[in-house]
Amino acid sequence: MKSLLRVKYLHDRLVADRDSLEVKNRVQSILTAVIPTLLQSVSNEEKKVIINQMTGMVEKNTF
Repeated sequence: MKSLLRVKYLHDRLVADRDSLEVKNRVQSILTAVIPTLLQSVSNEEKKVIINQMTGMVEKNTF
């Protein structure tokens, strides 16, 4: 019985992780499409600052 409960728990966790990853991938796709358009009206110096900030946020959330 313990083994079945463990398998059920792991299955549920895997499904939740998969769903979370799908949402993250959708958000990444949207941002990848939108960010270049948003940055068109920003100066090169401001772009560097924004990109550095975004890179820092990604690194912070990745590790």
